[in-house]
Amino acid sequence: DFFLFFCLLRTQAMEAIRKVFNAFGMFAPQGVALYKILAYYSVYFLMMLGLHKLFPFLITLSHRITNSFLTDLPKVTRNEPQWVPIAEIDAKDLNMEEFHEKFLKKNIPVVLRGLGKTKGWTAYGQWNLEFFKNKYADVEVAVFKDHSRKELCFLEAKEFIEKVERGEKVYGRGMDEFFAADPALMNELNLPMVQQLRGAEHNIGKVGNQYEALLFISAEDTYTQIHSDVGTNVNIQLHGRKEWLIFPPDQGAFMYSQPCSTN
Repeated sequence: DFFLFFCLLRTQAMEAIRKVFNAFGMFAPQGVALYKILAYYSVYFLMMLGLHKLFPFLITLSHRITNSFLTDLPKVTRNEPQWVPIAEIDAKDLNMEEFHEKFLKKNIPVVLRGLGKTKGWTAYGQWNLEFFKNKYADVEVAVFKDHSRKELCFLEAKEFIEKVERGEKVYGRGMDEFFAADPALMNELNLPMVQQLRGAEHNIGKVGNQYEALLFISAEDTYTQIHSDVGTNVNIQLHGRKEWLIFPPDQGAFMYSQPCSTN
């Protein structure tokens, strides 16, 4: 137990140190006081250790320090946002080793096109609203009543999807009920390939020999609040469209990032 705690502590310490260096590289040349950077990530590190549960004032302190960066915004940002196009790869040209070196290890987002035309993705062209409404009509799912709120309700899949079809802003976010009702549904996704994309060091999404996946279903103009996730994400767009707004890591100090929560 002590060894595991030591390894965890070391990992969290290295992560905090890395964030400090990133922040210093961004803010210090612009004249932002070093003490702000050190104060923010010192508190961040303490919260990563879970001390905010014993000392709740650390959360308030973290917010106050973050707010102090607001006066520095003009020094480190431009008047207009700088939109940078995200790189795209054709799935048939995918080289996993090159993908890891160029994107995964550098934490660079990338769009992979044409995945449904490759082997193992029978979900493409089959998974849509009608498919789940007809095949899993009676499966009870937990959904958000409103995409901008946190209140959950439980509906049968048929009723939920009919609401989506009417354009209501109910949001099935991170659902796993369909997979629980029909484990064979997993076989229609090439999850071993997803695991390869994420890299061997990312074990999230696999429990023992079983893969895990989460399903998102919503109407047009539904959104997810700004947040950060743990680990590397692979989003598979099976039906419809989804717009992403991604912030670079060097903007983290302005995002109210808290280690005690992903949102």
